[in-house]
Amino acid sequence: VALKLLKEGNGRFVGGTAVANRISPEVRKSMDSSQPPHTAIIGCADSKVPLETIFDALPGDLFVLRNSGNTCTHAQGSVVSSLEFCIDKLQTRLILVLGHTQCDAIARAAEAHRSPGSAPAGKSERGKAASEALVEGIATSVSAAISELGPTASTEDIVGRATTWNVFHTIQCLLQYSAPVREKARVCSMVDYSCYCCHGTSANFIHSIIVNEILGLMNVLM
Repeated sequence: VALKLLKEGNGRFVGGTAVANRISPEVRKSMDSSQPPHTAIIGCADSKVPLETIFDALPGDLFVLRNSGNTCTHAQGSVVSSLEFCIDKLQTRLILVLGHTQCDAIARAAEAHRSPGSAPAGKSERGKAASEALVEGIATSVSAAISELGPTASTEDIVGRATTWNVFHTIQCLLQYSAPVREKARVCSMVDYSCYCCHGTSANFIHSIIVNEILGLMNVLM
């Protein structure tokens, strides 16, 4: 049901028939403040991808977690803890990890991988900027894309493929770091993934993830 609602909302957004921005004050006041979100979405902080907008969602429909590159590279952090709260206390039925085209974070990681000399050198771990750590976290996905496409692939192609690998990597980290997420996914196949095209086309929902499929990707990504 949750995935169906996302697809229908994205279809309205793409077709120019969105309804969420037409809520009357009366309807807004009547909304149940305790309405549980049907989907938790981990998406990119990029301003081109406003998640509630592209899924034409009403207040209360989505539990949204955003950062640059839609990543999850640490077991301790707001993404994992917030997601565990969402599926436990709010009983959210679906987790969606959403990548998107033209992602600046992935493009930067690809450039740093192909031109390592362009990255700032000589900094200690303590002196490293948080943005550098973010790029390093995405580098795993860039390496996977290059291994798949070959070293002669264009940067554009690498970024495109790394976008999908990065979504896989985020799901892998969620399953690896969080026992509650892992158990929910194992019991009810509640994890899905998608890539959104910033040129206005619909979100490309792939399929629900089987936990063992993602765990099997660890050998490629680790």
